[in-house]
Amino acid sequence: MEQAEGRDFLTPKDVINHFMEKYPDQDSNIVFSVDSDYDQGRSAGRNFLTTSGLGHTPKVLLNGVVLDDAGVFFLLFIITPAHFEETVVNEVMKATPKLQRAIMSGKLKEKDNVMNWILSQPDVMPRINKRVLDAPSYFDAVYLDLTSRKPCTAKSPSQFNQLPDAEYNQCIMQRIRYVTRTEEERIRAVTLWIAADFESVEGRLLAYNAIRHLKHSHMIRVGFINNPRDERDVLTTKRVALTPITLIDFVSDMACGERLL
Repeated sequence: MEQAEGRDFLTPKDVINHFMEKYPDQDSNIVFSVDSDYDQGRSAGRNFLTTSGLGHTPKVLLNGVVLDDAGVFFLLFIITPAHFEETVVNEVMKATPKLQRAIMSGKLKEKDNVMNWILSQPDVMPRINKRVLDAPSYFDAVYLDLTSRKPCTAKSPSQFNQLPDAEYNQCIMQRIRYVTRTEEERIRAVTLWIAADFESVEGRLLAYNAIRHLKHSHMIRVGFINNPRDERDVLTTKRVALTPITLIDFVSDMACGERLL
């Protein structure tokens, strides 16, 4: 496509123009309009990318296994089709022994669907979840120092702000109040801290969604840490943490657009 030269991406107009160059006797509206018969395939493809977690394209899947993006870009745009075929054959040779062993041991039979069998294996994820698979990079990971066991003695915000990080975090752990699904005394396996500006829409919705999440688990407790952008907003929300019930009412009202005075 001459129009796309010098760019590393294609626009819808580029695709339509290329189609008309190849098939000048066809009506582009029949092929590319929203109501065309071809739109079902395009919509199904987009839905597949979304629900499977594959993300952006191009992608090469070998028995459902996604080749890495860097390798795919190199294969599709840098080297020749012959090299692409060679690379795919090598990947097939790597995957074949596992299938052969499964057939020999009777785990994979002729009546079985090979793709379904692969997806049923314990080491195969049927859906790609980037939040699970992508470990946080060194620069993105944030860890709190929770090693201090010194009792919190800060009695004012100024004293609190002067504490070392470990004692600072210890004070939060000692004084924070938690919201749980029930009042039953039990060990909660998961503790969530929601640090947000409750005067912002994003912060209120985050807190609101965290409370809604409690409906589905007895093993979670949620604590809220107000982190306003403007120090003057502290006066509005400083009384919120008095009791969990007050906090729930506050977040519910704020999420619904009702501002507490």
